Amino acid sequence: MRRALLRAALLLAAAALPAAAQVRLPGGGGTRPAAAEGAPRAGTDTTRDTTKALLVKWAEPDSVARQLLEKAGYSVTRYQGDTVTFDATTRGLMISAPDSGVAAVKSDTMTVIADSTIAYSEQSGIANAAGSRIVLRQAEGQPDLVAVGRAAYNLRERSASISGARTIVNSGEDWVVSARLAKVRFPDSTSGAQRQFIGVEGSLTSCTDTLNGPDYRFAFKEIKKTGNTMVARPAVLYIKDVPVLWLPFVFQDMRSGRHSGFLPPIVGFTDIVRNAPSYRRKVENIGYFWALNDYMDLEASFDWRSGASGATTADPGWMKYNAEWRYRVLDRFLQGSLASIYTTQNDGRTNLAISWSHRQELSRNRSFTSNVNWVKETFIQRQTSFNPYQVVGTIRSQVNYADKLGPFSLQLGGSRVQYPGRSQVDQQFPTLTLTAGQITLAPWLVWTPNFSLNADQSLKIDQPGTSSWMYRTGDAGLDSVRLDRSSRRLTASFDTPLQIFGWNLRNAFQFSDQEQDFPQSFLVVDVRDTSRKETRLYAKTFRSELNWNPSFSLPPILQGKWNFTPSLSLANVDPGPFAIRSERSGGTWVTQSKRFTFGAGVSPTIFGLLPGFGPVARFRHAVNPTVSWSYAPRAEVSDAYLEALGRTRAGYLGSLAQNALTFGLNTNLEAKLRAAGDTNPDAGRKIRLVSLNFSSLSYDFERARETKKAIRGLTSESFNTSIRSDLLPGVDLQMDWSLFQGSALSDTAVFKPYRTRVAAAFQVGSQHNPFAVFSRLFGRAVPATSVSGAEVRQPTAEDDAEARRAVSQPVAGSRSRESQFVVPPTNGWNASFTFSSSRQRPPVGNAQIVEFDPARVCEPYRAVNPVQYDFCLAEARTNPSTETPITSATIGGPVYRIPPTTSLGSNVSFNLTPHWSAGWQTNYDFERKEFASHMVSLQRDLHDWRAVFAFTQAPNGNFAFNFFIALKAEPDLKFDYHRTDIRRDINP
Repeated sequence: MRRALLRAALLLAAAALPAAAQVRLPGGGGTRPAAAEGAPRAGTDTTRDTTKALLVKWAEPDSVARQLLEKAGYSVTRYQGDTVTFDATTRGLMISAPDSGVAAVKSDTMTVIADSTIAYSEQSGIANAAGSRIVLRQAEGQPDLVAVGRAAYNLRERSASISGARTIVNSGEDWVVSARLAKVRFPDSTSGAQRQFIGVEGSLTSCTDTLNGPDYRFAFKEIKKTGNTMVARPAVLYIKDVPVLWLPFVFQDMRSGRHSGFLPPIVGFTDIVRNAPSYRRKVENIGYFWALNDYMDLEASFDWRSGASGATTADPGWMKYNAEWRYRVLDRFLQGSLASIYTTQNDGRTNLAISWSHRQELSRNRSFTSNVNWVKETFIQRQTSFNPYQVVGTIRSQVNYADKLGPFSLQLGGSRVQYPGRSQVDQQFPTLTLTAGQITLAPWLVWTPNFSLNADQSLKIDQPGTSSWMYRTGDAGLDSVRLDRSSRRLTASFDTPLQIFGWNLRNAFQFSDQEQDFPQSFLVVDVRDTSRKETRLYAKTFRSELNWNPSFSLPPILQGKWNFTPSLSLANVDPGPFAIRSERSGGTWVTQSKRFTFGAGVSPTIFGLLPGFGPVARFRHAVNPTVSWSYAPRAEVSDAYLEALGRTRAGYLGSLAQNALTFGLNTNLEAKLRAAGDTNPDAGRKIRLVSLNFSSLSYDFERARETKKAIRGLTSESFNTSIRSDLLPGVDLQMDWSLFQGSALSDTAVFKPYRTRVAAAFQVGSQHNPFAVFSRLFGRAVPATSVSGAEVRQPTAEDDAEARRAVSQPVAGSRSRESQFVVPPTNGWNASFTFSSSRQRPPVGNAQIVEFDPARVCEPYRAVNPVQYDFCLAEARTNPSTETPITSATIGGPVYRIPPTTSLGSNVSFNLTPHWSAGWQTNYDFERKEFASHMVSLQRDLHDWRAVFAFTQAPNGNFAFNFFIALKAEPDLKFDYHRTDIRRDINP
């Protein structure tokens, strides 16, 4: 049975002044102050809970009080103050605080602290506190409850009635709750329950700026926090002191971690109050989340878009039913998710999208990963998406299995690509690679085998072609039916190099088989008599190749200086495969001849050191030429082989003897800076002033002699070069040329260099600033964050557009939703520019020329969604190679003439102020003399809020404007404004 309070301990403790006791440190090395109750722990941010500023330092009890406190079977209530008055009649205590201190009462796990007085009645069990600052402090880890004016705490009921209440509740984010009057119930610490808070006339905010006041708050009339929920009603949102929004209630789930509950709906401000009569309301994420167990959960929701005013045939309104199952078993190294979206439009059309992401570590060296996305109707998937990047994105799936089989590494997988708004499907399955490191069979025998197998397919090809339609006659006259075109390609290779006593013997085998299952017409020329020509239409075309290339090379001689390497190989006479079959050979395999080729090559590094000047200690100019010579005797190629390729005997030069010289060159000029305070010239840092790389050129002396033209000895059909320099970090310039008009294997080819591509990229920013290089060059100290161009990845002209196109856009699940915010730049300012100009050499002769028009590729989008049509058109014009039609590999088929493209793309991001950030992406088409697109974003960090202004404009004038402001603590609480304008008079 519990006994009465230990009055002696109470009075002794109450009589003591709150002086800081001294505690002896271990080892006798001085003293330290006794720990104060409520003192903030090291490393904590006291600005997030200012109640910690009101502390009580309990006086050290004397020996008598300590013995009484240590007696078992008693409950202890402890008091402390400047003056304690005890009324024996009413059995009450009045405790007054000192001028610069506090009065305190502690019972079990509850402590009441006041800067004025605390009156305690033993009969009622109530402690009444008064003052300008009152704190009710529970056990460690629980937030304080602060009162202003008066507070009454009932020790028996464990409840308090307070005025001017203020406390902090946490739901993953700290929320500061204030109320004019509040009733709080404190559960027993052993029960595991949570405190209950009921208040009237107060405010709620997650802003902890105690110096200038909260940047925002919700003002309410009533609030109740009990268990795992907190509800305030009605609520008015204030930004500073300006009311901006009225809400019927504010609800917050206080449970931490994973737990079942309703999902927060995503509703924009304009979905509640329309900004225009034609605005279409949209509500997302209405559903429920189930925490099934510790390893998996399930989420189900639906999205709705209005089909009322403003609905069109392209956008009739829809309902989306979403489901996602997530699983994660760490002790089995297993995690993933399975999601689906079923869409029903108001016009009766439906769509199903499925995403499956899985990763599993089966053993130390064995793993399986998958990222599968599948869509039934890509047109509906495209037109119901509001993400502009999904217009040029792809619906991509990948599956991969990796294993270690002894010395071999196995990779088995596949991929599948769908295009939003298009019927074409590209898939690659299986892809198999089997590689091994150097396998030492004997001290003198090393084997390095590798094998690969790839199968590619293109189904329902929708690219333009000469035979995309089939025409039939019937009762209604002439009718047209679109052909179901497809293509496939299978490739396999096996390389088994052997190193015998340092001599390298290589046997490489390759096999390929491709087929185009759609009609194509060819101009067929007789292999002997070029005057005999005819046009043939093949229902399908195919080509199978088998190749074997053995070679033998000695170990390098004079290694490190000249790197001289002799070689011997059994090479094909014609550059084509050893064996081939095609529609031209009637499906029969035909082979060509092989001949021994003798060769030797040198690759020295020639450099010179030049004296420096100023901050440069010296210059180093290095030249890396590669020179190789090859000789092969004359050999013949059969007419059947040439006919299988579509070539003719007239003017053919492949059978001639070879006496060729190949030359390549790379050169690099470097500067070594002087090291401050160091006399060693090698201690300074290197800077690459200029680096030039040239592709190799081959010259055949035997061919020049036979044709009696010196220029005909040049056998290289293309040439390219690149330039880089650390003086301009991030700069990369590349140029490509086509050297001959026609094939170099024919004596009808004309040497006529033609520039086919220019690509340039330039990147500058706070982390790769060219001015830092110049400052370093002239001896000025530069911060370590400024790096040179050698440490920056060199971008290419196709990076930006290709990255957008190749990115895998999830089609279902939580990851498929548009991002809430545009991430501001975190590394200062950055700007990148890419210039690209490409053009095709004009075809000559009697070839079937088909003009490739990007508008034909994007035509299906024109009537569906004009904005998507513009994005598709811009992508096809800036990257026509991604839309190039599939043709046969044999000569005589149609030639697709791709229009030239010249464009300049830029991506600029920077901070206007510490809180304002901006970004601008655009692309200018020099051929059409117009901007292909604009994407401008402006973002403001509002301490607890984030505001984003975004603007997008397409080439024809279509534009979209978006503004939204969202609460960082609750991203689903946002207010946005959308406005789009679509022009109807679209002229491609």
